[in-house]
Amino acid sequence: MGAEEEQRLAFKHGHLAGQTGMAFAVGRKGGEGAKQVHLVTGGADCLACLRTEETEFKETETEINDHDEVITCLAANGVAPPTAEGKALVEEEGKGKADLVTDMFATGSEDRFVKLYAYPDAVFETNVTRFELPVRAVDFSPDGRTIAAGGDDQGIRLVELEVSEETAKGRKVACKLLRTLRTVGRSVKSIRWDPEGLFVAAVSADGTLQIWNSESGECVLTKKGAAKKFEGSSPNCAHISWHPEGIHLAVPSATGDVTFFERLSWEEEFVLPSSTDGEELGHSAAVTSVELSPNGLYAATAALDRRVAIWSVKDQKVISSRCSDSVVCNMKWHPFENALSLMDDEGNFAHWKQPVDPKLPDPFLVADEEEDASLAQNPSGAGPEGAGVDNKNDGIAGKKRKLKIVESDSEDSEDDFDHAKKTAGGADGRAAGGVPPSADGGVAQMMAVMKRKAHKPFQPGATPAGASTQNRRFLAYNIQGCVSTLRGPDYNSVEVVFHDVSARASRIPTLTDYFGFELGALGPKGTILASPEKGSGKPSVVMYRPFESWAVGSDWTCNFPSGEDVKAVTVGSSFAAAATQNFLRVYSLAGSPLMVLSLPGQILALAAKESHLVTVYLEDEVSGKVSFQMHDVGTESLVASGPMCLTPGLPLEWVGFSEDGILASWDGATLRGYFPRAYGGSWVPLFLSSSARKAETEHHHVVGLDVAAKEIFCIITRSSKHYPQVVPRPIITTMPLNVPIVTSEAVEDSNGGATHDLQQSLMFQRLDRLEGGANAAAGRQTTTQVEVQMDRTLLKLMHAAIKSDKCEMAFQYAQELNLQRSLQGALKLANVSKKRILSEKLSDMLSNRESVVAPSGGENIFSRKRVYGSSQ
Repeated sequence: MGAEEEQRLAFKHGHLAGQTGMAFAVGRKGGEGAKQVHLVTGGADCLACLRTEETEFKETETEINDHDEVITCLAANGVAPPTAEGKALVEEEGKGKADLVTDMFATGSEDRFVKLYAYPDAVFETNVTRFELPVRAVDFSPDGRTIAAGGDDQGIRLVELEVSEETAKGRKVACKLLRTLRTVGRSVKSIRWDPEGLFVAAVSADGTLQIWNSESGECVLTKKGAAKKFEGSSPNCAHISWHPEGIHLAVPSATGDVTFFERLSWEEEFVLPSSTDGEELGHSAAVTSVELSPNGLYAATAALDRRVAIWSVKDQKVISSRCSDSVVCNMKWHPFENALSLMDDEGNFAHWKQPVDPKLPDPFLVADEEEDASLAQNPSGAGPEGAGVDNKNDGIAGKKRKLKIVESDSEDSEDDFDHAKKTAGGADGRAAGGVPPSADGGVAQMMAVMKRKAHKPFQPGATPAGASTQNRRFLAYNIQGCVSTLRGPDYNSVEVVFHDVSARASRIPTLTDYFGFELGALGPKGTILASPEKGSGKPSVVMYRPFESWAVGSDWTCNFPSGEDVKAVTVGSSFAAAATQNFLRVYSLAGSPLMVLSLPGQILALAAKESHLVTVYLEDEVSGKVSFQMHDVGTESLVASGPMCLTPGLPLEWVGFSEDGILASWDGATLRGYFPRAYGGSWVPLFLSSSARKAETEHHHVVGLDVAAKEIFCIITRSSKHYPQVVPRPIITTMPLNVPIVTSEAVEDSNGGATHDLQQSLMFQRLDRLEGGANAAAGRQTTTQVEVQMDRTLLKLMHAAIKSDKCEMAFQYAQELNLQRSLQGALKLANVSKKRILSEKLSDMLSNRESVVAPSGGENIFSRKRVYGSSQ
């Protein structure tokens, strides 16, 4: 076997690096002709591809581009083709795989949708369900008419597909939620329905194995630590597999073993060991996937050690193996041939022909066909050596498949799920208030889950993988410049470009990227890049490259410990920072560690400006509450902290600082700025996308803003589904900031838009005065200039109110005046307008304020404590 271990699998480009999904679909040419097989694959490029068998699945026949995010999982159903009498051919003890055909396949994605397509036409049928968070796993029931789907949401949904009769316009598929299976682990990564359709098994990202009775919803097994822990967004996961007869369930472990759990008792039956008596048999690292052959004689396993092994289940020994350059994360046996299709964490595809020695029984023959072939070769009844066939064990290989004709009338069977839903809470299966009950009947918990938002880590200004063409995407884009990457066959190229080419004396050379950087940030003095962890032996890497340096070797690289995956990076004027699942690591620009902080929640994003560092994290996964912390790295202090304000139902898209140092956030609908001195520290809406869009399909990608200049810098695309392309380079559009002010009817009727513009100016001037006041004496001149501008606006508003005969409103504006000379001007304005009572009140106010002693050598500035009360 040593010679075989040295052989490597030949992978071809399939999709972009990241999570993948794959499934075999079987049909008949012309409806009744020979079988046709397609391999359906999906990945980080958001495409689902139907690959043809004639080219060993290397060529794509049809591409589907309906998802907006990464396709994470795929499944195809299997239904018995109807006979001439209009009846369905089924088997007595489970479906016969050789007789099943596919008429639908489903895709799950990080865009939270599970979509259904007709096969082989690849025509969109319907959206099966939509989650609040990304979908990670999907599977069909054996009868092909129920889908189990799960992901980062709590719970697995069982959705029934009701197919109407074919018409000239096609068929119609209706989806009905049967129930939600309650999960205890975080982020479901693998779901498999048992061949008899009674049990549903799943593995979560934290390694928890759960099995439910699909009819009652009862959880019959919960085993924590059964599999290795993987991040929900990781392309690797512990794929599980049922024996085709349903007699046991194979689960990959973190130690390199594969454990088989016996049906009904759910006890550990046996294992495929990683080693025995010091002899290495299987894998030296955690197993990422196990797939039992169509007849259950063999098991294919893949692990983080970059090896794929084929096992004889009976002998519990490896009979063949191959190596790969990357971790294989998905595998499927060909339904009718001795072949295995595989996909790795780089999105590449391979087709392994004859993984089982041709001298051994084929992996696809059903039990009776296999026995006949074995007897023809060996009349004595003894199977070939190492074949894995035990004629005495009816549970694995000796069961005869008995077929019978059953009426295919759906009205003959009562749907137990409907009864269960009705008894749970009303005729339509809903609890009080129309909220679907959770598995334990907890309406409050279900409502909390429904409020969760699809928050996931992101880099401000970056475009997601698969969003751009030509294998190019932005790792960072801000008002200073951009960092882009070009994906190549052997390595990537990272380029840094500044918007103002005259700002740098020389061009930044292109970086040859052998690490596969997927995160980046552009700072005033350099660029920081990071690559995610890619299994055993490929840790997460962070690199910093300065633009200019007086010393040789000023760039530095840091390899992070195994299991610590970098999720976000940023760089300021004197530091660089990287955040993982648990820690925030701060470095000097020379690469020296400054501090390591524990994160209070799941990291979402980092941002920096000069010495300030902002950490945005998910504080509560159930409610979806997002919070932030702002640190001053120079003084090693916490400057501000609190919750982020987001538009309900929308995730955070961008976070950063304005040109004048104001913290800002953008969720695709509202741009908000954080003002520490405004009402004790509050978020103020500065821009609404809905009021600035020229068309409903227009979308704004924010890259920066300037509060002092009242401008926002963004890239405009046709819709939220489109992202800025690297080539040609997008154009930054400048738009005015606009606080969503709603004026009173009196002002609106009398003065219209002119007053609204003045109110806008006054709002920003109030914010400028608040921030300027924090500078104390050093900022006195700047503060006075702001107050002069503010008084001019107030006098204009006061004049408009007097013209509209709104003297009380005019008096309110006068109370806000900052300077003594401004109040004198207001008094003159009232006298000229012949408003006697207003003049008297303003005269009294001026007399009271003249008693305030002016600062030495400066203007008489009134107290900022205003009374916005009645003029009575």
